[in-house]
Amino acid sequence: MDVSKNIKLINLFCYHNQLIELDLSNNINLRNLYCYSNQLDELDVSKNIKLINLFCHYNQLTELDLIKNINLEFLYCYHNQLTELDLIKNINLITLHCGYNKLTKLNISNSISLIKLLCDNNQLKELDVSNNIKLKYENLHYDDNPWNENYTRIIFR
Repeated sequence: MDVSKNIKLINLFCYHNQLIELDLSNNINLRNLYCYSNQLDELDVSKNIKLINLFCHYNQLTELDLIKNINLEFLYCYHNQLTELDLIKNINLITLHCGYNKLTKLNISNSISLIKLLCDNNQLKELDVSNNIKLKYENLHYDDNPWNENYTRIIFR
């Protein structure tokens, strides 16, 4: 799928395919990306600084660099192979669903707009949510054995 010439592209819906590659480097106006349920093992959204919605769940992603995506509000990256997720610059993030990965590190300390967090079935030993003052605790998703045996604590404010 070649969208390199679609420089005015704002919305891209390419979910439920067998995509193994997706080059978005020329799509600088992209705001909504729905590329879930594919075979992507990498996804570079560093040029997509206007991105608000990223739905990249059910892929094979091992890394996801969102440091330049400061406008991101909704991130659904569950069921991948992610081991680390640094959202230190994502202060506008409202919803994060990053469960069913291999996360050992999750930095949401500056995500002060975060309301909904689902991060079950990872390898987190600690999760600091003390700065996430808008977080609805009932959305932390504690049911169905969400934490493995190495999990130690959640730090609230």
